[in-house]
Amino acid sequence: MRIAQICSNFIRLPPEYNFIPLGFSGAAEAITWELTDQLVKRGHEVTLFASGDSQTTAKLESITEISTSKMENVGREYIFEMEHLLINHAYKLAKTGRFDIIHSQMPSRTAFYADFSEIPTVATLHSPLDGHSGLILNRFKNSQHYVSISNAQRTPLADMNFAATIYHGINLQDYPFNNEPGEYLLYIGRINRKKGTIEAIEAAKASGKPLVIMGCIDETRDEFFLKEVKPFIDNSLIRYEGYVERKRLIETIRGAKALLFPIKWNEPFGLAMIEAMACGTPVIAFANGSVSEVVKDGVTGFIVSSDRGVEGLVEAIKNINSMGAEDYKGMRINCRKHIEENFSLEKMVDNYEEVYRKILSS
Repeated sequence: MRIAQICSNFIRLPPEYNFIPLGFSGAAEAITWELTDQLVKRGHEVTLFASGDSQTTAKLESITEISTSKMENVGREYIFEMEHLLINHAYKLAKTGRFDIIHSQMPSRTAFYADFSEIPTVATLHSPLDGHSGLILNRFKNSQHYVSISNAQRTPLADMNFAATIYHGINLQDYPFNNEPGEYLLYIGRINRKKGTIEAIEAAKASGKPLVIMGCIDETRDEFFLKEVKPFIDNSLIRYEGYVERKRLIETIRGAKALLFPIKWNEPFGLAMIEAMACGTPVIAFANGSVSEVVKDGVTGFIVSSDRGVEGLVEAIKNINSMGAEDYKGMRINCRKHIEENFSLEKMVDNYEEVYRKILSS
């Protein structure tokens, strides 16, 4: 198949983890890069629309030499305009008959173009549908063939033209299994209220277990970090290590007793959960958003009703710590097996190929 893969030109592919702007995770870009590379390996003719400094095995099309986040004369206020210029370029090339199908990683942008193209557009939804993108997509429910990244994500706009739910997949070679972890708990993610940073800290303190926090400070919520998070950081029981490079992140995940994922919003997917379980690290999470689709309660971790709050997290931590050595090792093995069977990179690519074929044959 001849596939156009459209991604934002704000962050290069693959993401440079020492150069990701505050407030961004690079997760969607990382998934897109992996998907593109695998599609090329499977013999597809893929054109990637991204920043000019992106590295890819596909044919690269860009309107800028570098990612717009690095361009001094662009800035954040012009992100959308620069993305629309790139999308416009992609759909102009589509008119020449160069592609069989277009795959957009920016559905709320490409929605404005897809109606005017004879080439079908598949659009992966990376954001919640109850936010600003949902307001736009509500007017373009049938313009694209939408792929949700969890079934829970669909709820606010359940009548959209959904082609499938395809869970994110990861390259398991990048996440070596470890069955001899340490005793610390781990929190990964942006430092803000809806991600449950405070709940993770309070649960660790109440359990008397050390907590390592890794993630970026959302620049729009600096006050939250300074007033509500930083006072707890003592570099003993509670350590904040910032936004770290991938190798160090994965080593820290592998060594954790459990990942705390106390989200307080409708998380569309939660890449950190599958990264943790791939390494064998169980997940303790609030039952919001996609959690029940990703974590097997009592098998690969524990799902806690958010109504129970910190008390429920503490009980789940006790459950982990009270397990016998063999039972705990068994849970870590279950974690790895669960990811191998349901969230591998290969499975994700298989599912996208199936969606492409289904749409092109309809």
